[in-house]
Amino acid sequence: MDKREPHAPKWFSKAQVDLPWLVKRRSKIQATSLELYSAIELYLGDAAHPNEHREELRTELVLLIATALSLWRSVFLSAQARRGYEMVAHARRMLEIVIETNAVGFPQDKETYQWTGGFYNSNAIYRLEHFAKVVATNNALYADIVSDAEKKTLDKFSF
Repeated sequence: MDKREPHAPKWFSKAQVDLPWLVKRRSKIQATSLELYSAIELYLGDAAHPNEHREELRTELVLLIATALSLWRSVFLSAQARRGYEMVAHARRMLEIVIETNAVGFPQDKETYQWTGGFYNSNAIYRLEHFAKVVATNNALYADIVSDAEKKTLDKFSF
């Protein structure tokens, strides 16, 4: 028996999806993710010359990775309009899925897009705000330990 809200919306029809917008946003977050990947490569070094002493940048990189992944996922779940009733119904459905199955993947995110799209966006905002605070706190420290290439990359993500 299906316990979902009888008025819960179906997944977007093709008429509701702005495909050019989706492609542009997905491309943009993928390009940003690639830049972040390059920064991580600088941080990690290589097997012959690992940068284990670079622990100071770990928090910033982990926050940026979480942001990138949240934005990547949220683009796939972006609704043209969020409706209060449906967000709550979808949040309840997500909770129901977790209680019943103890597992969530993209099909469940997609089913509950009115809530999950906002969840991933909010998570990205939270991570970016935290990143900005960490960078502001550690800015003086970076002058001595961060390479010019890493500074350039971090500056792209700073507010």
